[in-house]
Amino acid sequence: MSGRLAGGVVLLAVALAGCGQQDPLPQWDGDVTPVPSGATAAAAPTIAAPPAPQPSEPPPTTPTAVGGEAFLPTRLTLDAIDVDAPVIEVGVEDRVLGVPDDPAELGRWSDGARPDDRTGSIVLTGHVDYQGLPGALRPLDTLQPGEEAVLTGAGGQQARYVTERVDVFRKTALPYEDIFLYDVPERLVLITCGGTFDRSTGHYDSNVVAYLRRI
Repeated sequence: MSGRLAGGVVLLAVALAGCGQQDPLPQWDGDVTPVPSGATAAAAPTIAAPPAPQPSEPPPTTPTAVGGEAFLPTRLTLDAIDVDAPVIEVGVEDRVLGVPDDPAELGRWSDGARPDDRTGSIVLTGHVDYQGLPGALRPLDTLQPGEEAVLTGAGGQQARYVTERVDVFRKTALPYEDIFLYDVPERLVLITCGGTFDRSTGHYDSNVVAYLRRI
């Protein structure tokens, strides 16, 4: 993972699969996500889009605590809100980022960053509830700044992150261009549904997004 935007970026439109009572997040019909030209994004089609945004400034020096070999996370723990969930890989199909069928599991965007990549967004998605069962990220909206999360790999590797903020966005205003950034210091982004549940449609009206920085 280069962690930088290259000269000719690829424009990638990504939406997210359901995270509630079969409640899909909105199709992304306007914004674009910048992807480095060398990124592995074969699973997601490119689309016609407005000119790509200018690359942001190079990220600051990575903290000395970050420096192991990148690994695939297999578990997320957030002790402050009693989250302890397995993590599996999910891909993109027809511009939709998958969510595990099992509400107890979380899905990692397989083309995103991994722990110890030093740069990029590690994006995990999960249900708030699904078919009457509570989802792994149900308490995400109660996460507070300063509370820590740990990603663990199959070999026992660990990476720690601290919560910077938790936002709630109307689904029509979900900031995809920010969530999927590569050219940022390594961070963890958690997404689930939230807001008001409309029983007549079976949909939530919002998404909860937590941003955590590497420590």
